[in-house]
Amino acid sequence: MHIFISYPHPDRAALHRLVDWLKAHDIAVSEIWYDDHIEAGDTWREEIDEALDAAYAVLVVVTRHTLRSSYCMYEVGYAFGQGIPIFPLIFETIAITEIPAPLAAKQFMDCTQ
Repeated sequence: MHIFISYPHPDRAALHRLVDWLKAHDIAVSEIWYDDHIEAGDTWREEIDEALDAAYAVLVVVTRHTLRSSYCMYEVGYAFGQGIPIFPLIFETIAITEIPAPLAAKQFMDCTQ
């Protein structure tokens, strides 16, 4: 079991801030999964689905890039469909009206600071 992190590649700096914060709060690296774990030659969709199925929570790095990313929206939709707890983390100021309804219904954590 692990924490799955959904993030858009243009916001890799936010991913690293989040991973550093998790490590500083005693979350082991082995308990964190994001797409760096996909190896060359793997089928990325299968790897992501398997990682989501093994996740006890999904942390979503929410930025405008996230909302335009079909990959991030796939991961969020898959997690909703499987009943995996989703925690949206806001990394830039975004109006609630810009966020898709299912995700907007979740309580956010402000990570803009």
